[in-house]
Amino acid sequence: MSWILHNLGVLVATMAVGLSFATAAFNRRQRQQDMYLRVHETLIEVEMQHGRRALYECGRTGKLPPEGSTEFARISRTLSVHNAVAIYIRRGIVPRRWVLQEWRNTLCDMRRGLDTFRRYRQVTYGWPVLVELEALIASAEVAAIKHEPAVDENGRTLQPRYVLGTNPDSSGDDGAERATSNPASGE
Repeated sequence: MSWILHNLGVLVATMAVGLSFATAAFNRRQRQQDMYLRVHETLIEVEMQHGRRALYECGRTGKLPPEGSTEFARISRTLSVHNAVAIYIRRGIVPRRWVLQEWRNTLCDMRRGLDTFRRYRQVTYGWPVLVELEALIASAEVAAIKHEPAVDENGRTLQPRYVLGTNPDSSGDDGAERATSNPASGE
């Protein structure tokens, strides 16, 4: 009993430090959740959806709209916003796992359009762009291949078009998850 009374100050200080660490960890997670929600709301905006559709079309055709056009600006802004998300992930502001869980197929479907845009910018301006987004899409591709794909009620595999090696179409959907046959199962 005298040991406890003698070391009570040390015990209280240790508990205070532990509580401070727990509070800091909780606050960090709360900030990450808040930032993820803001990122998600930005990515589902209609303008971002239109930009991704235009990007899919560029990937399909291998051609970008004229640089001064509204469509080019829309694609550029969409890619810039996705690149900012990739930077947030690298800095630990938003957890990679959360973004890939929700957006991996969409990110995979952006690959061909991103490659078209990056080639144009490299040739036109001489420097690489959207490097962070490139790394995020590579992570999404690994995650899409590594994880068990979702299956719809008819048994069709829901997998991004790029990973399955098919071209995006211009049907106007945003490509989030697409029903296709599973090449691994021989369908």
